[in-house]
Amino acid sequence: MKEKYLSAPQIAKMLKIRKEKVFLLAKHELFPKPILLHTGTQLWSNTAVKDWMNMRFKT
Repeated sequence: MKEKYLSAPQIAKMLKIRKEKVFLLAKHELFPKPILLHTGTQLWSNTAVKDWMNMRFKT
């Protein structure tokens, strides 16, 4: 199966936070690191984000 990638606005919408918070969390290593494209765009692996969410929001 082909890996999907998410942008900061997509992640922000999922987590109901501002996109700036996504970058801040990643900067402080509290969120998976993004993949940096040659255009300067940062994307996150959908799998890494889902795994982070499952780990973070376990009850």
